[in-house]
Amino acid sequence: MKNKIQVIRVFSKDERLMKLDYTTEYRKQLDGWLDIKKFSSSSIIDNQLLILEKFKSTIKIDKSVGLIMIHEKFERLDQNERKNTLIETFPKDFSSIKLQALEVKQMESSMLEILTIATKDPIISELPSPNRMAHIIATLAPNKTMRYQSNYKYDSWGTRRGQRSYLEQDWIIQNLGLVDVVDFSMKEKEQVVLEIDKTVNERKILK
Repeated sequence: MKNKIQVIRVFSKDERLMKLDYTTEYRKQLDGWLDIKKFSSSSIIDNQLLILEKFKSTIKIDKSVGLIMIHEKFERLDQNERKNTLIETFPKDFSSIKLQALEVKQMESSMLEILTIATKDPIISELPSPNRMAHIIATLAPNKTMRYQSNYKYDSWGTRRGQRSYLEQDWIIQNLGLVDVVDFSMKEKEQVVLEIDKTVNERKILK
């Protein structure tokens, strides 16, 4: 019997801005993030997971691996988009994966449970709002895709006393199901056409 490996692919956009930059025009741009072309370092063809060949020397695939996560991270840098790819492997008996404010748990029949993690102060000098309790936001079946949106505001103290900043998070999580083979033969990133099956928007109006 071949070694079955579950695959999760994540696209995320995570931006922190000061109050002066947190404008109506900017929030409209966030809403249109899904329309930006998405490229990935991975692809699935005939139960094979193809990954860019440059990752071959840094990723070990053996019988202990039960899950592979490909995380395509979009970050704002001087008004330009910077895209980083993070690929991680997890053992067959893994219990959960942490994705900043999210947690992914494996269920039976390759189902995934997506939860939020309760709000915690990231730095003792900051006060995040709104406070969110841990809760389930979706159950994701194989070959299904979900989108999760959230935001926070922070009142900073110390050297930045009185300056308010905002964090906007947008996550697209794909349960790509099971593969039999992992092949590091991709030469370049491949464009992904996203079809969202479920959207959970927990963004608040922050002032």
